[in-house]
Amino acid sequence: MLWSFNSRPTNPVARVNNGGNPVAPYRAAAINQQKSLISQLPTETLTSIIHWALPYAGFTSIDEADTPRVYMRKLYILRQVSKRWHGVIDGTPSFWTVLHSTLPPHVNNATIVRSASCPLAVVYKVPWDPDIHYHPSPEGFLRTIDHTRYRWSTVALDICGDEGMSEYLATPAPLLRTVITRSYWEDEVTMEPLELLGGQTANLRHVQVEAASLQWRTGLFSELRSLSLTKVDLIVSQVIDFLHTSPDLEELCINGNLEMPTSQTPASMITLSHLRSIQLACDRSGVVDYILQHIRLPSCLTFDVSLGDEDDYAFDYPRFMDETMEPFCGMLREIHIGNGGSKMSAEDHAFRWQSLNEADRGRGFSINIQAFCPMGIRWVGQTLQEESGLEVEFPSFAALGDVLTNLAPLRCVTRVRIPRQGYAQSTEEILQFLRQPLSPSVSTPSLPCLRELLITWTGWDVQALLDMVQQRCSAFSRPTLDQTPLIIKIEHEVVWFYSTPLPILDLATLSKIRGNEGVECFQFTKRKGNSMLSSVNFRPANPVATANNGGSLVPPHRATINQQESPIFQLPTETLTSIIHWALPYAGFTSINEAIDSSWEYMRKLYILRRVSKRWYDVIDGTPSFWTVLLSTLPSHVNGATVVRSASRPLAIVFEHPEEPNIDDHPSPEEFLGTVGPTRSRWSAVALDTFDDEGISEYLATSAPLLHTVVIRNEWNYWVTMEPLELLGGQAANLRHVDVSCALLQWRTGLFSELKSLSLTQVDLMVGQVIDFLHASPDLEELCIDGYFEMPISQTSASIITLSHLKSIRLECDISAAAVSILQQIRLPSCLMFDVSLGDEDEDDFDYSRFMDETMDPFCGMLRETHIENGGSKMSVDHRVFRWISLTGPDRRRFFSIFIQAFCLVGVHWVGQTLREESGLQVEFPYNAVLGDVLRDLAPLRCVTRVLVTQSDARITHEILRFLRQPLGPGASAPSLPCLRELLITSTGWDVQALLDMVQQRCTAFPAPTLDQPPLAIKIEPGTFSWYYGPRPIIELATLVKIRGTEGVECFQFVGKRDADGTLAITWNEETSEPTGGY
Repeated sequence: MLWSFNSRPTNPVARVNNGGNPVAPYRAAAINQQKSLISQLPTETLTSIIHWALPYAGFTSIDEADTPRVYMRKLYILRQVSKRWHGVIDGTPSFWTVLHSTLPPHVNNATIVRSASCPLAVVYKVPWDPDIHYHPSPEGFLRTIDHTRYRWSTVALDICGDEGMSEYLATPAPLLRTVITRSYWEDEVTMEPLELLGGQTANLRHVQVEAASLQWRTGLFSELRSLSLTKVDLIVSQVIDFLHTSPDLEELCINGNLEMPTSQTPASMITLSHLRSIQLACDRSGVVDYILQHIRLPSCLTFDVSLGDEDDYAFDYPRFMDETMEPFCGMLREIHIGNGGSKMSAEDHAFRWQSLNEADRGRGFSINIQAFCPMGIRWVGQTLQEESGLEVEFPSFAALGDVLTNLAPLRCVTRVRIPRQGYAQSTEEILQFLRQPLSPSVSTPSLPCLRELLITWTGWDVQALLDMVQQRCSAFSRPTLDQTPLIIKIEHEVVWFYSTPLPILDLATLSKIRGNEGVECFQFTKRKGNSMLSSVNFRPANPVATANNGGSLVPPHRATINQQESPIFQLPTETLTSIIHWALPYAGFTSINEAIDSSWEYMRKLYILRRVSKRWYDVIDGTPSFWTVLLSTLPSHVNGATVVRSASRPLAIVFEHPEEPNIDDHPSPEEFLGTVGPTRSRWSAVALDTFDDEGISEYLATSAPLLHTVVIRNEWNYWVTMEPLELLGGQAANLRHVDVSCALLQWRTGLFSELKSLSLTQVDLMVGQVIDFLHASPDLEELCIDGYFEMPISQTSASIITLSHLKSIRLECDISAAAVSILQQIRLPSCLMFDVSLGDEDEDDFDYSRFMDETMDPFCGMLRETHIENGGSKMSVDHRVFRWISLTGPDRRRFFSIFIQAFCLVGVHWVGQTLREESGLQVEFPYNAVLGDVLRDLAPLRCVTRVLVTQSDARITHEILRFLRQPLGPGASAPSLPCLRELLITSTGWDVQALLDMVQQRCTAFPAPTLDQPPLAIKIEPGTFSWYYGPRPIIELATLVKIRGTEGVECFQFVGKRDADGTLAITWNEETSEPTGGY
């Protein structure tokens, strides 16, 4: 719970009665808060309220061991509300119950003192980063707090190996009720056998042990409520012994490889009347079988059993299901009914049956067997009998034979799902199964109560689906309660071209399926969710049709067959061709990412539209202008068909290098270009995402008369490895777009003359060659230069180049002088996107003052216009970089970024000169901010309206606060940054007194707020008052009221990391002088 002080006025009368002063009426109201009702509550009542406001700090598993840390964070937040709350919390031992290894030592030490004699929860969590601030070793942490052992009520140790823990776990602790240990990074037991608490375990209620060896004895646990054993070296008979002595057990988890006893003696049945949850997951199926034979669970809500495969060949699965599981079948059936169904899957290596909606209903079950187990299907059918709601899933490599035989008669199956991981042959075999009768002599189909079929796999023929529907729904009796109308759902990308040529899925075929007597609806669904595509949703939209058919749900659907007569099917071919062209995405590109994404999306949409009807299919295949893309990630038969259908039309060639060398028979660049080489005379665009040369030089070096776009990216090799290349044999006059990364070009004067866009990344060129190109391409619209460009040995002056059409420029040069040489030669009257980055290779010799005062001078007007149009910009300076970037404008039309990889003090003065008195500049002080001279140059800037102190240490934050309270100079009547409007602090470790001193000095020692010195808005993240850099300060309400009530403070807010818009945790009500709302 966090107080925020929003002093924006809500009462206009108050403003008038106080001479229009927007601040004064709230100071008195805020100070009166101390007299509010909550401050007068009896201590006992206030203590109860705080207890109620704190989160629950208890836990019974290592995954819940972060809850004590959340508890301590909230406790320290409540401790800041006021001096009285601080005193009540510190003086109440029952609040101080947690010692956590991730808290600083002074916090844990304070907890020990304030807790008096109260029980303590001890938590150690191994850090992800071994060098994390203040984090001790497990042994060091426990040694520090060992003197409190007699008060330990809970111990949770998340450790790596033993790490000296054994002696602490083996020693008695009289109050201990919960013990949790996890060797998080160990797969096997590494600790020495441990006699837990020296055998004095009678008080234990919750035990969770992972990867430890316990010295077990009869009666070790007698009053447990929960037990979890994972990878613990035990014999299963020892678990049975424990269950005999713990009749009140509520939760049981056994996970790992327990040993079977050498000789099994009969044991009496154990009824665990209070057990609500059981999880048994053992590598040996015999272990699970042995435990389940000896227990009964009349109150169980969550039942999870997993059988491993270590004794697969020797284990009797039919006996396990028919005998061992028989006492639990009633419970499983009840959960299936209560949860609205269950799901079963069987494949070559696993059988699974699990309930649906466990999270929503609070009950659930899961049966997993790591073996092919077709008899499990029969057992599920016997358990559910005729209860509907069973979903059957056929996963990858499903063994169908015996599975289908056992499935056929089940009346409980109402849904069949064929997922993405499978084969077309399997899908068609399942469809054939669904159209067959139960036996030659009956008129009932297999799975007689099937209600829904969902297919999400690819490559099968739609004719098999039509045959199934016609046979199943026509050859058997009309729909009854036993044979319900069928809902068919198909993922809309399911019929695709990966395995075989794409079948024709036209509207007439879909209408035949949909118009069948026993089909309720036919839908294409999206991959996520079941929303339908409007073009193929055959649910009737006319209620009159239903009424005219006697209320039947099925016959009126035949009206969809008439969709072939709709106007769209009667359009002239020319009009239809234009509509399809309009519906397809743009397939052009000027970059490699654009090429890969747009080409793939274009072909995907083309093949989808090709399925709408037979006529659309014929029109698309017969129109060469649709077939314009050859893409390496498409199957060879698709590219072959494109070459034929495109006739003599221009082609875009796109090669995407696979992440894995031999994925899906993906060709090499040389193989792909060799295949499409005969079409070179028609290439209009080439995009190659390559690795090294790979034989592509000869294709790029040869003339291609229609080629206007060339994109090359050597993605996996940062430095140039290709041989020097004379692009297109020097015949590059037709090129309009060039994007080259990590390639060597044989450059010559006039190589490019009509380019619209050029991008060169890590290309070995001289700056003079770039200037030459710019002279020859006056119509250039986009320019990107990124990498290491050599400076000429001798520089000769050249005439200024005015690029009247250039809208976007990006210069990122390791050698700053290279960027300077380019910028000195160009003028950009129409530029909207301006991005310049200077490297540090010539940092020591580079004249940054000259760069900003002379080189950047022609562009300052553009930067100022962008700053104004976008509503501001942001500048940051630290010991390594200088950055000035524009904010994002409302239409994202304009942008600039100036980045210098060096400490650049002159940049502060230059930005001030550029913006002059235009407001909206934000100044950010990051972690390694350099202050001193930076603050001196910042002080007079009237363009600065917002200061952000982010990720800085306490020293920097305090220095900035001192700077903000100082005058511009001796005798000045205005403070530093005179137009500052907002201060946002997200750094940690500083003292709130420094903020109060700044506010009082800045806002009272200078004249009342005017247009030049507006009221100050102060925003602070709650995490700012952290305990990591020293004792946490007391942020009491009285101190915050003093800040908020100061004359020149408009508002004081706590804002969360996700509340950057100023959303308040708790808002101050000015009329009642009380806080309202909150979370």
